[in-house]
Amino acid sequence: MLSKPSQSSSKSAVSKSSSDEEVSACSKGSFSLTIFCSEHIGNNFYINVLLNLEDIYFFKLVCWRVFMHTKISSVGVYSPDRILSNKDLEKILDTDDNWITKRTGIKRRRIGRKDETNQTMAAEAAKNAIANYVGKFSPIEYIIVATNTSEKNFPNSAMYVQKKLREFNDDCVLSNAGGHDTSAGCAGINVALQEADALVRSEMYDNVLVVGSDKLSFVTDYSDRGTAVLFGDGASAYVLNSIDEKDSGFLGHYSFGDGFGQNYLTCEENQDKVNIFEAFSAVEDGREPLIEKGKVLKMDGKEVYEFVISNLCELVENFKDNKKLNPLGLDFEDLNAVIPHQANLRMFKAIDRKCPGFMEKCMVTIEDYGNTSTASQGVSYREFLENAKEGDTALSVGYGSGLMFSSNLYKVC
Repeated sequence: MLSKPSQSSSKSAVSKSSSDEEVSACSKGSFSLTIFCSEHIGNNFYINVLLNLEDIYFFKLVCWRVFMHTKISSVGVYSPDRILSNKDLEKILDTDDNWITKRTGIKRRRIGRKDETNQTMAAEAAKNAIANYVGKFSPIEYIIVATNTSEKNFPNSAMYVQKKLREFNDDCVLSNAGGHDTSAGCAGINVALQEADALVRSEMYDNVLVVGSDKLSFVTDYSDRGTAVLFGDGASAYVLNSIDEKDSGFLGHYSFGDGFGQNYLTCEENQDKVNIFEAFSAVEDGREPLIEKGKVLKMDGKEVYEFVISNLCELVENFKDNKKLNPLGLDFEDLNAVIPHQANLRMFKAIDRKCPGFMEKCMVTIEDYGNTSTASQGVSYREFLENAKEGDTALSVGYGSGLMFSSNLYKVC
């Protein structure tokens, strides 16, 4: 409401009207605009403004959505049908179930069909998230896909997901919904959630779909015992909606990296490899497997292992004082769950020895799924949200190629 103060009025004599009448002013001459104080009334945020035209006016600008936060309304998961057990790997590698279990905690992992890609799995996880949604569904306005295993550089996977969702249910996504892919190693899903939260908080979009999808079997050499035992395929999807609740939903994020470690975990082109289907066909035929050229994941396990343990321990120890991630200053002990990227159970146990109590909060699914990169946190997130009550908190953490590290703090609402 625009109001002209009396001659005796001071600058503090600001109209207290809470009306949301539209304020407009125009002048052929020059004018100045000065914000001199702000205040909270109820759920609204008011900015008191000094407007200097021919005379001095004061008015109150109402910012209705300053407290917008982002809620995870639904989580979807897609896992391929084929289960590759440690016993199966014994047939094609010089390894055994005990060695794999002791070093990784993995018993089995899922492997996609030849006709499945990171894009097809992403679309299936997105459909599952929408099918699991409870309540009135608002169409998706924007899509972010985190992936490291795209078969094509472009078009992006986000537009493939948009197309498949429109074929699935034209009401679930805007026909012109935009989107992009993001690549940050296994931390990609945490970075994507951070990006989506920023889009919602900025009021650019109210409804965003985030998907993490990777077909790591596509870039694995199944003659290499060091990597073949670790990886599986899968996808997870998150439907995010805006909420007008303070200190709810995503509370904060914290991402960082070390570019000097970029060579410790890479995907190299035109490398010798044995694909998984050829590996088993060769065993069945009693012959040596055929070598082909293609993309291959290369990893210095020791360096990556040390990077994760060092930085995850530091995150836990400094959690209360990390204002970007934890603006409310919560204690780590008060968290209800930690949802880490499922890289290696032995890694989690090593962190627990340095940070006692970590494993008590740690949600672990690696035994049944292996390392599925950007997809690996979805099963844990879904379980956490299904069993959580309002006010429960979870810390999700991703780490990997880059070297990248990214974390998100979430409060159930």
